[in-house]
Amino acid sequence: FRVLIFFVRHVNCAVSMVVYEGYVSRQYFAAGKGASLCNVLGQLIVLVLPFVVVFAAGALWVKEGSFRAQPDVSWPKKALLVVRDARSEALHPQTVAWTSMAKANGFLGPALTTPHLEFRAQDADGDGRTDAFHFDLRIPLPEPFRVTAVELLLLFRYKVEGDVRLEMEAPCYVHHSSAAPGRRWETEGVLQVRQTQPLFWESVRSNHSYFTPEAVHGMGDILLPRLLQKYMGRNLTTAYRESMAYWSPSGAASTMDEFRMSVTVNVPSEEYTYLRGPWEVLKFAWMQYFTVAYPVTWIVWQVKGVLVKGGIVATRVVSESQPKYKY
Repeated sequence: FRVLIFFVRHVNCAVSMVVYEGYVSRQYFAAGKGASLCNVLGQLIVLVLPFVVVFAAGALWVKEGSFRAQPDVSWPKKALLVVRDARSEALHPQTVAWTSMAKANGFLGPALTTPHLEFRAQDADGDGRTDAFHFDLRIPLPEPFRVTAVELLLLFRYKVEGDVRLEMEAPCYVHHSSAAPGRRWETEGVLQVRQTQPLFWESVRSNHSYFTPEAVHGMGDILLPRLLQKYMGRNLTTAYRESMAYWSPSGAASTMDEFRMSVTVNVPSEEYTYLRGPWEVLKFAWMQYFTVAYPVTWIVWQVKGVLVKGGIVATRVVSESQPKYKY
């Protein structure tokens, strides 16, 4: 009898133990027009409200984009140099010049000088792209000549690989003038991009150069003001922004047979704006829409739950769905 009581007690304990658990979701159906209207209104809010919010914020059809990239810049040994003497005596030469093009040098006549130029490119971070260019020039001068102004136009090959592929000839105009004659000039700055309109979303390739043997037919084609006007008139161009300069005076009465100049051009990362392609516009619009639609859907679902469970709208339970088992 005691054994039987012990066995019955253990069976009762086993019966009261949780050996299996399942969750049942209850389905509520509309029992009147109010519940149906509430359901339709919730779906409209989920579909329309995110569109209205994103459109009002101006983030739906964003046609312009931007990206930052380090340009790949090289110097194809194209340059134009002008050194001036501001004295007004007609017997003294007032300008000497030089270009990297033999055909253009033929138009300079007695104003031609031949500088000694040393050039080196620096890749500071070892990424395969040049970060700085260093130019050292020693310019022979006729007698008597006192330098009061110097101009140097460097033409670089400029490439960008990013959301837009870009290739162009980039000008770098470096200049300085002083009332006191000088014997040496040092300058350092950065090559900056100047953009007036966004680039097209496809590749942009502009190899057109205004300083080639085919484009030079006379002295007027190598004048610095005319060349600069052509380069600066483009949608996308470059300019030199000076950050440091030093002019070493030579004295008002002294003349020299040589002028020295040192130029350092740094190439930083730049930001470029462009027009997005149609697929990119749609992708960005969908991302913005989904960002707003997700929290709106959650809020609408919670509000519907309060209305249904609180009995504010008339509903009826049609059936219990199949349980979702949990082991």
